[in-house]
Amino acid sequence: MKEKSLKNQKNLNLLHRPMDPRNPRDRTLRLVQMAVLVAISSVLVLLSFPILPVVPFMEYDLADIPVLLCTFTMGTPAGLLVLTIAALLQAFVFAHNGIIGFIMHMISSGIWVLLAGGIYSLCKRTTKGMVLGLVCGTIAEVLVMIPLNFIFIPVLMNADLSVAETASIFWQGLFGGYDPAAYSEAAIAMHDTVAGLLWIGIIPFNLIKWVLHSVIFVIVYRSLPFLHRHKQQAEV
Repeated sequence: MKEKSLKNQKNLNLLHRPMDPRNPRDRTLRLVQMAVLVAISSVLVLLSFPILPVVPFMEYDLADIPVLLCTFTMGTPAGLLVLTIAALLQAFVFAHNGIIGFIMHMISSGIWVLLAGGIYSLCKRTTKGMVLGLVCGTIAEVLVMIPLNFIFIPVLMNADLSVAETASIFWQGLFGGYDPAAYSEAAIAMHDTVAGLLWIGIIPFNLIKWVLHSVIFVIVYRSLPFLHRHKQQAEV
């Protein structure tokens, strides 16, 4: 019984201990774990819903939670890999805005993964490091989504607009204002619409989204004890 219990403990600890690249069993296990997380993420993206009436086109889903679990248990590179595959599936298989949706997803969630996972690792995988990583990742994601929304939302709403035009009008507007004569009426109208929604919809939505992500992630992480066993146990 004792040997069986020890074997089960080792199996549970496989998720959280460093992978041995020379061990075929480890490599296979990690690939399976990452594939499962990608599958869960792909299912969760279907359960999306708006959370702010002022921006009904911006919907909340839990698809990034498996990415966060992967980042904090298997490392930042694994988290980025799961994110990339999940983002590709969501953008092109589940028709979540195609290439633009993929780019926005990779930039916003990728920055979060890099910051949160990196800070967690630098802080030696402590609880304080996790909290600091979650906070910094959330702030960075909210900030980076400001230019992304100015550039990409107009193109998603109006197929006749180009990313080059919306990026240019955003950049000029950022530094002293843009020349209305240099842009189409549609581009100006969409830019002004996004600007009007920035403080009442876009920033609040992204802040709520990533705060919820962080809280739900912590609840899930803490409810699965084999994810955060003592380091010595994890290295058994």
